[in-house]
Amino acid sequence: MYNPAANSWSQITISGAKKQLTYAKMHWNPQDNSLYLYGGVLPSGQGILGSGYNNQIFRLAVNEANNTAVWSEVTPANLGPTEATLMTVS
Repeated sequence: MYNPAANSWSQITISGAKKQLTYAKMHWNPQDNSLYLYGGVLPSGQGILGSGYNNQIFRLAVNEANNTAVWSEVTPANLGPTEATLMTVS
């Protein structure tokens, strides 16, 4: 974890189930000190209908006080869009 005031890095302990994703979208939310990952591609044969694409949301909740972070899957009230392999706008 980076401390800008001290200009130094420290080791953190991360727990929780981790997913191997590529092409996922990432967002840092300073209000709840969490990193969110959405979508992406899972290893071959996994994901929606075995396509590898998914619409899952994962959260890494960071606790700066004790240098820990926990991965969890987020289940939104509205499931939102399904996966898309190619989108065009006209």
